[in-house]
Amino acid sequence: MALNLAEIKRHLYPEEVDSYLKLKKTFSKKKFYKENITIFYPGCGTDIINPLLFLDVLLDWQRVKSIIFVCVDTNGIAPDFIKAMLDKIVKSEVKLRFLSEKKATISFRVNNTEATLVYFLGNVLESLPKILKSGFDIYFERAFEIFRANEQEFIFFVLKHVNKGGLI
Repeated sequence: MALNLAEIKRHLYPEEVDSYLKLKKTFSKKKFYKENITIFYPGCGTDIINPLLFLDVLLDWQRVKSIIFVCVDTNGIAPDFIKAMLDKIVKSEVKLRFLSEKKATISFRVNNTEATLVYFLGNVLESLPKILKSGFDIYFERAFEIFRANEQEFIFFVLKHVNKGGLI
């Protein structure tokens, strides 16, 4: 595994690590396959560990060529923090580029797979990132219920944009 599990454990609760290890064992023979994957993570904050662990459970890394993480949040400090975390947990060079006040990209490799995180600052329902117009393969969220509860059309947005055979 190309993720630094010792470092990851320092940032998670023991029960979260236990859940990851149990899921990894449960899904050892059943994998999600697509060569190029787009994962949509609204309300990501500064979290990159959980979607990486989720992908580690679900993917057959040898068959994946690229991953694009599309992260949307209202927290402007997140790209710097996410890069700092990736510097600790992936065994590759991590490059951060600010494209504007509201958009940044982070490039890295995980398990020999090219990965790009595209970070947008703002409300996804007010300004749909162009990268999502062609849909996404995996929808990932944690603690996003508050937004979903206040934005009734959000679940319809997700269902409209998830690609056929995608995961929610």
